[in-house]
Amino acid sequence: MPHLTEAALRAIKPSGKIERFYDTLGLYLELSKAGGKLWRWK
Repeated sequence: MPHLTEAALRAIKPSGKIERFYDTLGLYLELSKAGGKLWRWK
C-alpha cells in the first residue's frame, strides 16, 4: 500500500467533490469541496 509523502500532499488540488487519499492501516486524508484537508482514521 502506498504511503502519502509530503510532496504528494502538497500537489493535491480540490476537484469540486469530496475525495479520499488512503495511506496505511485505516489512515486517510479527506479533501473537501472547498479544499480543506482533514486526516481521518477508520
